[in-house]
Amino acid sequence: EFYTDGDAPNCPTCNGFGYKGRRAISEALYFSREIRHMIVEAGETIDEDGIRQQAISEGMFTLQGSARQVVKSGETSPEEMRRVVASES
Repeated sequence: EFYTDGDAPNCPTCNGFGYKGRRAISEALYFSREIRHMIVEAGETIDEDGIRQQAISEGMFTLQGSARQVVKSGETSPEEMRRVVASES
């Protein structure tokens, strides 16, 4: 759980951050038949964006999606999520 700004700026537990500890966020890619085919057929020039779009269309759980779940559950703030997960490249 985290505090909002001003709740506990001098908190000895969290040192004023509003929460303490770490929570893993992850991204998982399932190598479906289609994705394997895209990689094998690509040769020397792999279409990373194409593979990513295919993976997302197949239900890939992205890093940002994982971070959003942690925010929704109240384990961290939207600001912290944006700080840690600046962008998906």
